[in-house]
Amino acid sequence: MNSPAIMRVLPMAFVLALCLSLLGCGSGKINKENYDKLEIGMTSSQVEQILGPGKNDKSAPGAQKAGGEVMVWERGKVTIRIGLVDGKLASKFISEKN
Repeated sequence: MNSPAIMRVLPMAFVLALCLSLLGCGSGKINKENYDKLEIGMTSSQVEQILGPGKNDKSAPGAQKAGGEVMVWERGKVTIRIGLVDGKLASKFISEKN
């Protein structure tokens, strides 16, 4: 590899490493401590302030009924699921695999 090629690849590698490290920081929010902060009636925005952005689980049973949706956060062995009705937290569940 010649020097100009290295100079083109090095900045891209740095940006990629920075992006990956920032993504890893957000996932540290998925834990029992933050789960315990979730309160019934919170808005979806308030939940995302605590846990970060989640994934909409359209395949969850009953997710589409009564204006509801199910959101999921996963990190390692921890999965947090919440049920939203009309944009507000109606149910929450955490599971931790052994």
